[in-house]
Amino acid sequence: MKNNKGFLLAESLVVSTFVLTVLIFLFVQYQNLMTTYKNNTDYNNPEAIYNLGSASEYFSADNTRLVSLSNNLGSNAYIKVYDKDSGCNPSLGLGTFCDSLFAATGAKKVIYTSSDLTNIKNYIKKNSDSYLNQSLRDFIKRIDAEAIERKGRLIAQFENGYYATIAINTKINDSIPADICLIGNMQVKTAVEGTGLYKTTNGCVYKGTNPNNYIRFNNELWRIISTANDNSLEIIRDTSIGEMPWDSNRTNYWTSPATINTYLNNTYYNSISSNFRSKILDTDFQIGYQYHESSGTSTNKVGLINGAEYASASADTNCKVNNYLNNTSCANQNWMFVNGYTLTRTTANKVSNTTEAVIVLRITNGIVTSVNPSEPFNTDVGSADHIYPVVRIAQPSLTGSGTSDDPFVIE
Repeated sequence: MKNNKGFLLAESLVVSTFVLTVLIFLFVQYQNLMTTYKNNTDYNNPEAIYNLGSASEYFSADNTRLVSLSNNLGSNAYIKVYDKDSGCNPSLGLGTFCDSLFAATGAKKVIYTSSDLTNIKNYIKKNSDSYLNQSLRDFIKRIDAEAIERKGRLIAQFENGYYATIAINTKINDSIPADICLIGNMQVKTAVEGTGLYKTTNGCVYKGTNPNNYIRFNNELWRIISTANDNSLEIIRDTSIGEMPWDSNRTNYWTSPATINTYLNNTYYNSISSNFRSKILDTDFQIGYQYHESSGTSTNKVGLINGAEYASASADTNCKVNNYLNNTSCANQNWMFVNGYTLTRTTANKVSNTTEAVIVLRITNGIVTSVNPSEPFNTDVGSADHIYPVVRIAQPSLTGSGTSDDPFVIE
């Protein structure tokens, strides 16, 4: 009986072990099946792809948006495009419609990366980036997609637990027609004479008596001076913010800092609505005479026009960038002339043997003036002038036609 009991016990143990092993195997297979099912339902399902696809169409419809994504990505592993708590990344210059679009899709987070996912996969392997939570990291690790030339990739996490990725172009096209300039997202035909938008080696500039370059910024009327090759816009306020001396202590260096520098980049900058303030870029403002005496730049949020920019706004061919001082032609066919009596930025030197002639460039009666040794106070830094702030803003999406009655409006 003892042997039979021992045999039955051993047999029961073997059977139990076998049954337990089978159950564990089935459980593991079930878990794998459920994980696969969950991934199939949560990852790149039709609803998630459709929602992200609508955002992709928004970017692909406008070359400037694609360029903004590509330029901001650079060599980074990824950039933030949208976050439910903070909206669209302001540095991308996408406008308020971007916030509404992603909110409507139920997106929680959207990032942009290269179509070659090697960089971002290595990044999440080596870095504990708190913005990329574990579930989003798991999705990125599971993306199996080949790199596509001239493509980027949007990756989204949705509030309902879904995830999706979709490839998008880096640019609609690599070149803009020779007779076209981009103003924000708008293609504007260029001019070769008279009033209009002129193409330059560094971008485009508005010239003439009254071009359609009005833009509403900070709920005020401003005007576009020029656009750079990155499609950022340099704009100037259409009306003066008041009179102020260049520097109340009568020093002529912008970076000292001058009274106007301090005021514009502190008090005035902080008075701009935060929604618009976020669009202002750091700019290397020219602070010297553009073509003689002094040169140099200063990085600021807000600055003033320089003599060359005033000259560039004239459509009179007798006004040249390299001869704007005391050139009466520069007041002709020049929309900046309507701004009247204002300051330009400069670090001009004192006049020899005239200790009180601490000078700056001025526009007086439409003419850019330097110092007159017999009348040094005509250009003295202590004299008050009307101030027209200048800022540079990131590539915006615009509506409107640019007229004073229908100015460009940032979306």
